[in-house]
Amino acid sequence: MFLKEIETQPAEGMTKIALDNLRGDGGAVPEILHLFRFKTRSTNHLVRFTEEVMRGPSPLSPGLRELIGARGTSATISRYELLQKFDG
Repeated sequence: MFLKEIETQPAEGMTKIALDNLRGDGGAVPEILHLFRFKTRSTNHLVRFTEEVMRGPSPLSPGLRELIGARGTSATISRYELLQKFDG
């Protein structure tokens, strides 16, 4: 991450819980969680939502949920890139 001063600050609130859970499970820490630490009051609801959807009880395996999330991100990026080509 390019904002080391944010990444090295102690986490608080839901971001701390999410980081602790991910690190405890040996999982990779998404870079966006470090960015969420910059404005915790504005992003705690996003962390709670993500934790529930991605790691809460579900009939879908964690791997399948990650795959669905990655596909959604990929589609969003593709639309953004397409808009840049025609608007730019």
